[in-house]
Amino acid sequence: MSCPYYQDYTRTCIEFFPKVMSHTSFSICESDKYVDCYAYFALKAGFQCKYQDYCIDDLTTNVPHIAKLFIESDTTMQLFKDMIEKYCSSKQNHLNCACYKLHEQGIRPPLELLPDGTKFRLRDIILGKKVVLE
Repeated sequence: MSCPYYQDYTRTCIEFFPKVMSHTSFSICESDKYVDCYAYFALKAGFQCKYQDYCIDDLTTNVPHIAKLFIESDTTMQLFKDMIEKYCSSKQNHLNCACYKLHEQGIRPPLELLPDGTKFRLRDIILGKKVVLE
């Protein structure tokens, strides 16, 4: 089974997440693991925050390459999915996102700021420790 947004190789997610092209081989799209894909998770919700592209851009271009190898742990994946569901893909709650509020003020949120206002430390992810929220 493959991702429903990957039908006929149209790669629907690319329309919404163009930076994905340079960060994936799309092998996840062609397998049952597509349900773990952040793009799939965001698209299936049916709503996208107007600043979601900026947040994704920060994650894909400003996170150190070594950290990207560790971000796909089950704990971290679940943390990001929870945040996407609660804020980024929620029409009702996206206005409460800490990053959204900063964007509205013309301030680029720091990379470590999570939508709920807490911060994560990349060094904890790299060292394999539990993600520590500050």
